[in-house]
Amino acid sequence: MLEKNFVENFKKSMQDQTAVIELFQHLPGIVFFVKDLDYRFTIVNDALVRLVKASSQEDVIGKSGFDYYPRKRADEFHADDQIVYDTGEALINRLEMIFDETGVMSWFSTNKLPLFGKNGEVIGLMATTRNLGRAEGLSHFPVKISRTIDYISENYKSTIIIEELAEMNHLSVSQFRRNFKKHLKMSPLQFILKLRIQATCNLLQTTDDGLWEIAESCGFTDQSYFSKQFRQHIGISPGQYRSQYGY
Repeated sequence: MLEKNFVENFKKSMQDQTAVIELFQHLPGIVFFVKDLDYRFTIVNDALVRLVKASSQEDVIGKSGFDYYPRKRADEFHADDQIVYDTGEALINRLEMIFDETGVMSWFSTNKLPLFGKNGEVIGLMATTRNLGRAEGLSHFPVKISRTIDYISENYKSTIIIEELAEMNHLSVSQFRRNFKKHLKMSPLQFILKLRIQATCNLLQTTDDGLWEIAESCGFTDQSYFSKQFRQHIGISPGQYRSQYGY
């Protein structure tokens, strides 16, 4: 019969209890990091270094998301962190569609688990983020919703009519909006706008095209509306974003 404390005894017998973290250096497509209660990175793998476009792990240690992302984006990450810190419970399979480091729109799954100190208090968290790709990401949703998401991601650069999306789903507009929000936690219009803003961010980082040229190519038809929405979502102007995060 196994001793009840065999797990703890095994851990104590390890020369270095953090040695298993080395495994995350060798898992392709997995971003891994550990943070303290001040949101500072304490352990990261090379995939995280590439994601934030740093030169080495040493450069990232001690910094936070605010050093690599616009204020509002970093606030979103930290809000999730704070839930883990406050509740001591894990956030599992948080799905989000974003551009990967190659400029392809993909679904990512993030897990955040609390780290406890010797007295049982939360002292930080550890997290993984994995690029699911398009097909695997969509598989998390009902077929009709996944088809709608796929349609939007293919056509966000063009005019998208909500009534037409509802008709595609054989629902009234109000039913479609409720169903979409149930699964995506945002309205169809919010989802479309979010994709367009992310697309402009990607192009601002990776091209030297003009600001309005980029906005038009991502589905915006009014320059002042684009500038206003970009600032509301990102926290800075498109020009400031390019200056701070462009190549």
